[in-house]
Amino acid sequence: MWQTGDIIDDKYKVRQVFTSGGMGVVYRIYHQSWDMELALKVPRITPLIVEKQLNAFRRECELWSGLSPHPHVVSCHYVRKIEATLCVLTEYVDGGSLLDWIHTRQLYRGTEENALARILDIAIQSAWGLEHAHTAGLVHQDVKPGNILVMADGTAKVTDFGLACIASDKLAADGHDLSLDGLVSVNGMTPAFCSPEQARKERVSFKTDIYSWAVSVLEMFTGDVTWASGVAACYALEDSFGKPVAPYIPDMPKPVFELLLSCMAKEPEVRPSGFYEIADHLQKLFFNIFGEPHDRVRPDMALSQLDALNNRALSMLDLGHPRKDVEGLLIEILKRDPLHPQALANLDLLKSGQGGNDASHFMLAKPKSGFDYYEEQRKFDRLCAKIKRAIAVGKTEEARRYLQQAKDLENFKRHPRLMEFVKLMDG
Repeated sequence: MWQTGDIIDDKYKVRQVFTSGGMGVVYRIYHQSWDMELALKVPRITPLIVEKQLNAFRRECELWSGLSPHPHVVSCHYVRKIEATLCVLTEYVDGGSLLDWIHTRQLYRGTEENALARILDIAIQSAWGLEHAHTAGLVHQDVKPGNILVMADGTAKVTDFGLACIASDKLAADGHDLSLDGLVSVNGMTPAFCSPEQARKERVSFKTDIYSWAVSVLEMFTGDVTWASGVAACYALEDSFGKPVAPYIPDMPKPVFELLLSCMAKEPEVRPSGFYEIADHLQKLFFNIFGEPHDRVRPDMALSQLDALNNRALSMLDLGHPRKDVEGLLIEILKRDPLHPQALANLDLLKSGQGGNDASHFMLAKPKSGFDYYEEQRKFDRLCAKIKRAIAVGKTEEARRYLQQAKDLENFKRHPRLMEFVKLMDG
């Protein structure tokens, strides 16, 4: 539809076109207002199943845009109709997939210790990303190294949420849309990473992603898929443990082997309760192996969730939801953050009727970079600890000084925790 160099909607410049996507065409674009690269996806239209494809693509938009931003998930920023075509705009990640990193041996560069630390780091990050999706009620269904992107700085991001359950362009067996209750139909999966319940064509749950995640971690330690089906991966795990695979691939530590074995239990109820437990366990293992803490911290998503809700409201407008529902979502944001700039401006536009039903007139919240967010989060957490201690010992002025330093952090200046500290000091 568009070519390299085209300007879309007076704001997006096409940098590159990818036509190999199964569900549509993907464009690497430059957002001229935000000064950042994005990916823009449009549905692949064929003469035979146009309506079915559009319905599937619409469902993908609804699922993915409803998932709030997270440093370890490829963010769907918003959905927009452009030239009468429904488009989804997502974060652009240029480092390649984990599968690429495995096959090119980039995952194993440096010493064996470096490679082991990198493997555990990616395992923890991807667990955090999947934990975030599960908290929102979304099962991925197709977790594999090809669906984990890795940036040049080592940041891992799970991608293709919403695609797995529509990969075969089918709805539920009764012809109705599937609900987001944590159980979805078995439409999309990759055989080498599928869980036993997927192989049996049974309904799946959050535990399904735990199984496929464990198989993905196993591939990082084997360097390739040596099993025909995900159901057989547990036997490959037992066969390969304790045996050297390749000189550049580190040995799997026994505690990691035991964790993966529990994640690959045949019956879902025997597997760990969730990715929160798994990630915490891996971070403890990291410390025990290397004698120092894992460098990353679980992301604090309180503020970015409000920005996501604002962008979600505008996506709802383009997807044809009632205006009262869009207004209700913006009002909910302002209850939690009365000074949220984009929500304030958008609610005024809606109430005045100036914006009409065209979301292009409204204000989007610009996404935050994962790296910058992490750096500020460390500072924010340290300042919050200082504020709490100062309040506890009655040093109010000292607490106010630390509070101001926290407010100077761009990504955290309106964090709910700061408002709670103000109430404590004023009370």
